[in-house]
Amino acid sequence: MCEALAKVQRELALKKQREAEAIAPQAHEEKPKAIEEATPDLSAFKQQASSHQGSGLQLSEEVRQKEVERRIDVLTRRLTVWVVNAGGGRGGIMVREGASLKSPEVRARLESGSLVRELRTKGDRLHYQLLQGQGPMSGWVSLRAAGVDLLVIERNNTERVQLLIRRLAMLPAAFGEVLAFDMRENQEMTQKLHQHKGVLDQLSIDVDGQGEWRRHAAAETGFQPSLTYPAFHPDDPVLVSLLQDSSLTPLRCVFPRPAQTAEGDEDSLPPTFVRALTVADGLLPDAMGVAYFLGEGGETLQGAVRFGPQASQSVNRQHPDREPDAEGKVIDEEGEFFPGVHGGASASVLYDAALCLARLSWKANCVLKKIKCQFSKPCPCFRTLSIVATMGNEGLTDDHPGWADIRSKWEVATSPSGLQPDTSFLVYCHGNKERHNLSLIDARILTVKVSIRSDKDVIASAEVQFDSFPELPVRLPKGLPRTCNIAPPCTDWVPQELARARLPESSVPPLQGGGVAEYLRAAVQDKHVMQFPRSCAAVEDITRAEEMRREGCPRHVRSNRPVSGRGAVRNDLCFPEGLAPAASSHVKYFVKNVDYDGHGIGTILTSSKFEGTVKFGAQASEACFLDENGCFDGNLSTVAHFGLPLAVLDDAMAHLPRCTEAPGATVTWRLEMQVQGLVPIGHELDYTIYCSAGQDSPLGHSVQSQLCYEGETLVTASAIIASS
Repeated sequence: MCEALAKVQRELALKKQREAEAIAPQAHEEKPKAIEEATPDLSAFKQQASSHQGSGLQLSEEVRQKEVERRIDVLTRRLTVWVVNAGGGRGGIMVREGASLKSPEVRARLESGSLVRELRTKGDRLHYQLLQGQGPMSGWVSLRAAGVDLLVIERNNTERVQLLIRRLAMLPAAFGEVLAFDMRENQEMTQKLHQHKGVLDQLSIDVDGQGEWRRHAAAETGFQPSLTYPAFHPDDPVLVSLLQDSSLTPLRCVFPRPAQTAEGDEDSLPPTFVRALTVADGLLPDAMGVAYFLGEGGETLQGAVRFGPQASQSVNRQHPDREPDAEGKVIDEEGEFFPGVHGGASASVLYDAALCLARLSWKANCVLKKIKCQFSKPCPCFRTLSIVATMGNEGLTDDHPGWADIRSKWEVATSPSGLQPDTSFLVYCHGNKERHNLSLIDARILTVKVSIRSDKDVIASAEVQFDSFPELPVRLPKGLPRTCNIAPPCTDWVPQELARARLPESSVPPLQGGGVAEYLRAAVQDKHVMQFPRSCAAVEDITRAEEMRREGCPRHVRSNRPVSGRGAVRNDLCFPEGLAPAASSHVKYFVKNVDYDGHGIGTILTSSKFEGTVKFGAQASEACFLDENGCFDGNLSTVAHFGLPLAVLDDAMAHLPRCTEAPGATVTWRLEMQVQGLVPIGHELDYTIYCSAGQDSPLGHSVQSQLCYEGETLVTASAIIASS
């Protein structure tokens, strides 16, 4: 023991000597300023958010756009589209599960006029995938019966078919012809990942297992950047500079998949590490793409991010009551998008970069504890931005609640020599074996500081705290049903507005929201309310909806003035509301002037709030697994990437002040979220957004929110919202 303590003392002395030398970090190791030091540049938001004219690229020149056009060409030549030509008087034509006429009949019928994609034929039987219309998403139907053609081929050059083909081409390529998810199997696999002493816990305990994840994530020598980082042009200067830095290790997205064992086999087999798609890397290819690189020693991560139209703050919808212009023409505005990134998309990437660093270099089972985001400048689409993340042991301070257990272990280990406890080194004794590790590895809490930058300007930054739960883990809520409903990949995953996305023809003015009265006329009316695709939508409780209407609490949809700045305030789409319906969909109601105990001590305040239901889908999963050919293998985690709940709550919190007293558009300055439980996909969750009277800060409106399942709080969030 004395020899071990002497070694620790030498290490402590060496550490203090290095600190005294105050060696300046290299440029690639520069740490972002603390979040409290950042000062939001409100004038930048007021003037103009990231004009696309300064990016040097048009939408048609984007790498992603060129890939979509290539896939459109292939689909146009190979795809056969049929239109249902009969069944109008009987609610549609019959659908069966198999090709045989004796196979079970599907309860719903395929409605007349629906467009379907031919997957295969067998005689007069057609295996289809629904593209547009009402009915089962897939199944077998008869092409003709009693001498009548039930379906006829639709020409591929029609406008509506071309739009459907574009929407198919914009799906993540890895999903191919996936027609359904086996959610029971996926939930069982997720339990193996996240349960106490499950795969992630075991990897955290097993040093070799944790290192295995890191080794598999390191891209092999001679890898092709265009395949590993498809969102970037091979000659992108930011990406090239990262690739040329020999001190950085390029990373690819891999995730541990539990071993599949025979029923009753109790042997614990190690997981396999396979390629995976995540929210920031491939699951939402038109929203964002990232390239991560691990620094020497594993304590820093550098990277690049590029945002696309799906990450936009606002995309125009075609308004049914639009009026003609001075020349009598009705302007087609559908798909015009604001080239500034939604704060929720930026926050998702900040969290994702911090999570990647923490899982590879700290604990495989780490779970988000708290994230505090600061938005300093507008974030542009179609511009490659830098990411810098560093980790430290800020969470392991003397006044931290979790320090008592560590201190007691230290005191037991060091009591013979009277050596004073130090937060930098720990000694753990396991029988006769002694381990000496940095507290960064053995700490219960890890803090990662991460920022998104354009050149030297910090656009957004965050402090992200992760927890490692050896005894009391954060898990999925109790009582989740064994199965859930997740829409398979289909045209509904890609909104029509996103498929028609295009940059404005001229310089873009800042987003305009109009006055409170004008905003409310657009945001809380029942006419023209956005409907999420049925296959992806959160289930609206009809009884609750009727009760809300009787109580004078209308349904709320986000609204803004069109991107051009012309015309009345109307419903629009954004990253967490409508642009990615297979990632998140929700229904919310506006409740005005409710009594709320804002301090928990009997002080009643007047406030307004949103109440709603949200459902996270397949594109919100923390990992969708790929096979060796890069195709989806049928397995996905049923735990949501925390970036999506953060984005949904952020958007709702930003719009609540506009319903009461904040004129014009609103901007999130600061955003914070705390985690109490994992967020499941495929289940309806309740959320509440409220802003209390008298609780505003000098910087803006203070808004709070929470997300729950059956009364169990999963996350809470707060934000400072300012009018731009």
